[in-house]
Amino acid sequence: MERPTEGGEAEFHQQHRVFASHQSFEKIRRLFPQVTKMKVLDIGCGNGTIGQELIQQGNFVWGMDINEEAARLSTEKGLKVSLWDSNRTWPYANDFFDVVLATDVLEHLYDWGFIFAEASRVLKANGSFIVVTPNHFDVQSRINILLGRGIVHWSRRKEIPNALVYPHIRFPLLSDITALAASHHLYPDLIVLNFMSGKFPPAIFLPGFVRRSFLTAFPGLYSGKFGIRFTTAKNDTKVIALAKTPKGY
Repeated sequence: MERPTEGGEAEFHQQHRVFASHQSFEKIRRLFPQVTKMKVLDIGCGNGTIGQELIQQGNFVWGMDINEEAARLSTEKGLKVSLWDSNRTWPYANDFFDVVLATDVLEHLYDWGFIFAEASRVLKANGSFIVVTPNHFDVQSRINILLGRGIVHWSRRKEIPNALVYPHIRFPLLSDITALAASHHLYPDLIVLNFMSGKFPPAIFLPGFVRRSFLTAFPGLYSGKFGIRFTTAKNDTKVIALAKTPKGY
């Protein structure tokens, strides 16, 4: 495993074991191409849960993570892992991967432009860059911010007491992400939205078709995450609106 340059980012992620939570194949299940024997790079691969599932499906999976324990666990699950500093050029050749994954990792990184540039570089023609990242400005979060409760997402408040130990440092809108991707010649062909409005409005009182309508009309208000599959070709963008957030999502 290649060792990254040491720095504050590595120390923070080692101390707080950021990799240890919320690893689930469910987050990419609808976004991942239905093809096997693909070369896949999972950046911020965490404990390797997602990569292990992809290997079991017949794919070849590489991983990068800044946390030594995460890299060890992913290696044990069969991933080919490099310890990775996000500020360094990725240790892979141009046009090498069919799919690059960034699942709940970009919100922890400063330079998204560099990440998209590197993803574009290492992807083959017609490859896919799959990004899953939380929406910090759903309706409940906006209410909490107005009430002075800070930026920590309402769904994480039980485990994260305040913003000083909150590992998220970037809070983009969906339009911010797609605009950045386009500047690196990557275009969305599939977006997955999940209804996660917190206490307002209560989901229990809204039929599924109403929740799906809210999601497609106002994704920035009602989606808990933005799941996006980017490709190198411009295509019509399909939207999947989930009326209920799946377990493990």
